[in-house]
Amino acid sequence: IILGLLFNIFGSSLLLARFVTILFSVGAVLFLYLFMKELTKNEYLSFASAFALAITPLSVFFGRNVQLINPALFFMLATFYFYTKWIKTDKSKLMILTAVSLALCILTKYSFFLVVFPMLFMFPYKRLKKVKEKSKSYLISALALLSIPLWFFYSDIYMAKKLGQSGAVASRIFDFSSFPQIWEIFKVFIPDNYTWIGFLFAIVGLVLFFVFYKKGRLFNKFILGYLVGIIIWLIFMAGKLEGHSYHHYPLLPLFAILVGFAVLMVSNVVAKFVAALSNKKIKVKHLRILLILLLFFLLWSPSMEAKDKQFNTQFFGLDVAGDYVRENSEVTDKMFHSTHQSHGVLWHANRQGYGLPDSIDKLREGEQNGANWLFVYQWGFNIMNNPELWEEVKSTYSLRQVAFLQQGEQVSPIYFLLEK
Repeated sequence: IILGLLFNIFGSSLLLARFVTILFSVGAVLFLYLFMKELTKNEYLSFASAFALAITPLSVFFGRNVQLINPALFFMLATFYFYTKWIKTDKSKLMILTAVSLALCILTKYSFFLVVFPMLFMFPYKRLKKVKEKSKSYLISALALLSIPLWFFYSDIYMAKKLGQSGAVASRIFDFSSFPQIWEIFKVFIPDNYTWIGFLFAIVGLVLFFVFYKKGRLFNKFILGYLVGIIIWLIFMAGKLEGHSYHHYPLLPLFAILVGFAVLMVSNVVAKFVAALSNKKIKVKHLRILLILLLFFLLWSPSMEAKDKQFNTQFFGLDVAGDYVRENSEVTDKMFHSTHQSHGVLWHANRQGYGLPDSIDKLREGEQNGANWLFVYQWGFNIMNNPELWEEVKSTYSLRQVAFLQQGEQVSPIYFLLEK
């Protein structure tokens, strides 16, 4: 919605689109710092957690991508911040801000429902006895949260009407079948998303959390709620996690906090030990800062390498094919394409598109709506395994481009571009 408005004012621009996304990403780092400071009153832990989020490869790479995960993360951390302040002050304004931010978080990206579990663990349940005293603010908050089920209910009806399927939204959202293989799925993404050393830092932070755990502290309730929530979240999200690394985004705050906690606790212990050996000639405060910087220096290099690896992943030919379609078609023409990352061809072609047809009926339906081009990218080659459909394509389309990639002595096709 934001980009649609800005594009209508300033014109379509990838720079503008990325700029808006980056504002949300940087805002998320800021809100993590503010939240941790409000939650713990510890400046070191707040800075360490925010810095961990800022250099985590997953957040660096996707932090400038035009995807809903970035505003969702922003609203998630804003929710935690407003919520913590509300718990401490019981101000009606903060309750409403929490509800609005929570609604925006989940409506923006449903997988961020994980936000609810730490909130349930932190909730001051004794305050429910005073609901009547602040009935107006509770009612406004409830109405804001009501937008979540109403939206999904509307979406379900809309999808059923469009696709003739009831429960279409629910079936798209959740997939439980992959949960038994969750560790096998998760570990594949660790090197690129977090780095193994970053993951080790987080595990150390988790162990230290339980070592120093004290019942009743708000910080401990938050971490415990997050951990319990992740178990439930993984059951619902295992199928999604198997597909794309950005589905890990709701885990980022906990990862960053645990890394920050590990860095802080280890530096505290070592600083006090070294200061004691030197008969307090070395100040603990100065040594702690030096050790924090040193530990983050160990994390910096592998994080940047993992980030670069993701930036250097290219989907060849989308620009070449897109430019050809733009130069050799009408503005009203549309195209079939292989979806996923091949959506990039639509940007370069400046044309609208449909996913590859899986039947002759779908092919003709798309053609009636103006789809005169067929872009078959690598993972779409299985269209050729449908003999009836592929014979129809071969008899009614002409080959305009074919692209190959040479790897050593082997030459493999990347895409076929056909015109009706």
